Amino acid sequence: IKLNSDDLVIDIGSNDGNLLSNFKNNHKVLGITPEKVGKIAIKRGIPTLLRYFDKATANFVLKKYGKAKIITATNVFAHIENVDQLMKNILKILDKNGIFISESHYLVSLIKTNQYDTIYHEHLRYYSLSSLKYLFDKYGLKIIRTKKINTHGGSIRVFATKSKKYKINKNVKKILNSEKKYLNLKTFDKFRKNVFRSKINLYSILKNIKNSNKKICGIGAPARASTLINYIGLDENIIDYVLEIEGSKKIGNYIPGTKIPILSEKKLFTDQPDFAILFSWHLASELKHKLRKKGYKGKFIIPLPKPYIKWKMSKLDIIIPVYNENDNIIRLLKDLENEILCNFRILICYDSDNDKTLKQIKNNKVIDKELLFIKNPKQGPNSAIIQGINASQAEIILVYMADDFENIKII
Repeated sequence: IKLNSDDLVIDIGSNDGNLLSNFKNNHKVLGITPEKVGKIAIKRGIPTLLRYFDKATANFVLKKYGKAKIITATNVFAHIENVDQLMKNILKILDKNGIFISESHYLVSLIKTNQYDTIYHEHLRYYSLSSLKYLFDKYGLKIIRTKKINTHGGSIRVFATKSKKYKINKNVKKILNSEKKYLNLKTFDKFRKNVFRSKINLYSILKNIKNSNKKICGIGAPARASTLINYIGLDENIIDYVLEIEGSKKIGNYIPGTKIPILSEKKLFTDQPDFAILFSWHLASELKHKLRKKGYKGKFIIPLPKPYIKWKMSKLDIIIPVYNENDNIIRLLKDLENEILCNFRILICYDSDNDKTLKQIKNNKVIDKELLFIKNPKQGPNSAIIQGINASQAEIILVYMADDFENIKII
């Protein structure tokens, strides 16, 4: 997308202006958010309207700022009521050659990973690419590009426009075709059964723990935790307390619908409860690593997609420094899985978020093993190996370079 210095970029639901900060030095920008956090964006030099994106706001923007070349709506498009009026408001301020980019929680990911916990009040809609196409077709927008991303346990980023100057990426058709096997009553009935099965399995795990007079705490109090806790039927007799990072405004309050107190994370390391349930389970690898590093010695409970207890640390960690070695890395990962017969974890030490190898690994589930990504900016392979060793807590550590696939021995 070619942008000139006088092109306008608008972010709906802009919060503190983080997204727009990438554009503000070279293009005109405008944030729209009803929250007080928008004042932070204003202090950062990002023009921001502290109001809801309704018809009146769209008219005001058009009159004062003109039309936008790019409009973004990340994790907010599915939250706004009256989707028809929303579409009319977007089109009113979108340039004839402009592009609307949305990110929404992806329905297929929600179903496949049993994410019933993300179904709550502010999430009004859960989109597939097919449903977005149906909506956009109604208003003359064509989807030209789409990408599945990992945000919130699985989201979809969609680029749409009225302009004929952009070609449609082949990935659009590919994803639309792949959705056909999921968008049917059979799939949703299976999802319903999986949700119930997950509920009784998790409750059974927690019941057995409490019958042994063990203490269980919760890690994190995101909105999805309230859904899970209330659906399962948990209370302060099962979850002793939930912990939030120091400074969180949730500390001193309770989980909605319960008397489970929300306390400072510091208590995890002083109290050392026997079990910690990770309510932000889609970030389990990162959370486990951080909490172990800070000194937690108990066991982790992963509630979804299938409840299980992480009883012990990995016996074997494999460290792989990667620096755009994308021609070899996939082959190496597959060979490791085939040749190493014991359970192991892989630590990927990478240089930059733009590393081609990193993107290839994250976008393709090439190996059924736990992956931990460690950023090592511009320090080189040797430094990356040392950082990987420091991060590991395994009994055995192996180091492979991306082109070592010919040197793997059966273990």
